[in-house]
Amino acid sequence: MKDSKSKEDKNMDDLGKMRKQLAELEASLSKAKRVEKALRESERRYRRLIENITDTIFTLDDDWNFTFISPKFEKITGYSVQSLLWHPFFEILAPECSESFREIFISGASEDITEAYEVDFIHKDGSRIHVELCIMPLLNNNNKSTGTILVAARNLTGRRQIAEEFLKAQKLESIGTLAGGIAHDFNNILTSILGNISLAKMYLESEKSSDKALERLNEAEEASIQAKSLTQRLLTFARGGAPIKKVLSLPDILKDTASLALSGSNVKCEFLIPEDLWLVEADADQIKQAMNNIIINAEESMPDGGIAKLYAENVKIELENGLPLKPDNYVKISIEDHGSGIQKENLAKIFDPYFTTKQKNIGLGMATAYSIIKRHDGYITAESILGVGTKIHIYLPASTKKIMTDKPRTQEEIKPIKEEPIHGKGRILVMDDEELIRSLLSEMLGNLGYEVKTAASGTETIGLFKEAKENGNPFDAILMDLTIPGGLGGKETIRKIKEIDPNAKAIVSSGYSNDPIMAEYEKYGFQGVIAKPYKINELSEILSKILTK
Repeated sequence: MKDSKSKEDKNMDDLGKMRKQLAELEASLSKAKRVEKALRESERRYRRLIENITDTIFTLDDDWNFTFISPKFEKITGYSVQSLLWHPFFEILAPECSESFREIFISGASEDITEAYEVDFIHKDGSRIHVELCIMPLLNNNNKSTGTILVAARNLTGRRQIAEEFLKAQKLESIGTLAGGIAHDFNNILTSILGNISLAKMYLESEKSSDKALERLNEAEEASIQAKSLTQRLLTFARGGAPIKKVLSLPDILKDTASLALSGSNVKCEFLIPEDLWLVEADADQIKQAMNNIIINAEESMPDGGIAKLYAENVKIELENGLPLKPDNYVKISIEDHGSGIQKENLAKIFDPYFTTKQKNIGLGMATAYSIIKRHDGYITAESILGVGTKIHIYLPASTKKIMTDKPRTQEEIKPIKEEPIHGKGRILVMDDEELIRSLLSEMLGNLGYEVKTAASGTETIGLFKEAKENGNPFDAILMDLTIPGGLGGKETIRKIKEIDPNAKAIVSSGYSNDPIMAEYEKYGFQGVIAKPYKINELSEILSKILTK
C-alpha cells in the first residue's frame, strides 16, 4: 500500500510539472506570436516608409551587386527592381564616375563612416541622372562589417536643372553686359577712325597741307591698332581662342610675368615656388596673359603699394575635394593681394566680361584669365575678405611628358618687319568672302607691283588656280582666308590646291589669329601666315619672304 501511494504521489508531481511546463510553453508561444506580429507590423511600417520616402534605398554585397532595391529606384533610373537585383552597381554609373568613384566608394564603404558623394547614373533611356549617394556599411554587434552596404540615393537632377536655368539667366545678363561693353569700346574707336579720315579727306580736298592729312591718317591707324588689340582680347574667350599647348616649366614664366607686370609700380611680388614644380601642357603666351591680367588686378587693388604674393605647389585632386576637376595631379598657383577686397555679392561676377569695379578698367582682364584657364582644362576661383584682400587660385593639369626644346630661330625670322613696303612682281591669287577685303587687297597688291586676281570662295579659287596652271600662266602665290562661311575655307582649299601642284605657295590669313592652323600653318601646307588686320608693309614683307625663298 505504501509503495502504491508513493507512486501516485510521484505521478501527481510529474503531472503538475507537465502542466506547469505546458503553461510556460503556451505563454512562450503566445509571446512568440506577439513578437512575430510586432515584427510583421514593424516590417510593414518600415516597408511603407522605404516605399514612400523621397529617397531610394538599396543594399550591396561584397561584390557590389544589388541585394535589395526600394521601388523608388525604378522611377529614378527607369530600370525595374527585378532587372537590377544581383547585377553590379557600377554598371549604372556614368563611365567617368565608375572609374574614379570605384576606389573612393570601396574604401569609404569599408570603414565605419557615413559618406555622401554626387555622381551621375545612366537612365535606361540613356539620359543622365545626377544623384547624391549616402553610403553606410552595416556592422554587427562587434562593429565588424557584415559584408552589406546600405546606400541612400537622392535625385538632384531637378535641383541641377534649376541651377542651370539660373546660370543661363546669369549668362544672358553677362552677354548683355559684354555686348554693351563691346559696342561702347568699338564706337569710341570707330569715332576716332571716321573722324580722322574725314579730316584727312577735308585737308586733301581743300589742298591744305598734306602733313595735316598724314597726321590725321596716322591717328586713324593708331585707333585701328587699338581695335585690333580689343579683338585679340575678345578672341581669347571666343571660339578662336584655342590654346596651342606645349610642355612647359612654370617657375620662370610665373616670375618673369609678375616682375614685368609690376615693373615701375609701388607693389612688390614675393614668390614661393618649389624647384620640383610639376610640368604642365599649356600655351605659354596665353598663360602669361592670364597671369599678367591677374597680377595687374592685384596691383590696382593696392593703390598705396604693398606686397603681392605668388605661390605655386603640386597638388593631387581627389573627388572628395569638391572641386569641379577630374581626380588627377595639378599645379596650383595662388596670387594674393592685401588690397580693398571684393564685396560678397560681386565675388561671383569678377570673371564676367566687362564687369569691373575700377573706373580705369574695361573689365576684360579677369574674364580673359578665366577663359584661358578653362580652355586649358583647369579651374580658377577667388576668395576675398572686404578690407583684407583677395586670393586667386588657379589649377592646371600636370603633365608627365618631357619638355621639347624649340629649334633656334634664324636671323630671317628674327628680323623685324620693315617700315617701308617692299615692292615685288608676280601673279597673286586672293581668296576672301568679303568684297571690301578683296577690293582693298587688289589695290594694296597692285601698288606693290603685283598682278592680282580675286576669288570669293574655295571652289572658285581652285578653278582659277587650275585654269591658270593649264594655260601656262600659273599664280606665284595665293593669299587665302582661313574661314569662308558656307564654303571651302583655307584648310580644305590648300589641300586640293596641293593635289594640283605640290609646290604651290600659299599664305593663310584670318581674323581668328589664335586658330591652331595659324600657329602651325606649315603642317597644313602653307608657307606663311598673316593675321588680320595688317598693314601694307606687313603684307609686303611676308610676300617678299615667300616669293624669294
